[in-house]
Amino acid sequence: NKAAVAMTHRLARLMWILLQKNEHYRPIRSCNQVQGNV
Repeated sequence: NKAAVAMTHRLARLMWILLQKNEHYRPIRSCNQVQGNV
């Protein structure tokens, strides 16, 4: 349950920041995805 609450809190903070800045979500690619080593 603690993990679920932590993830929900993280997503809520992310959504709040995006709404405040009026921006679209742009995920950051990991090094493996950038290099093609998926």
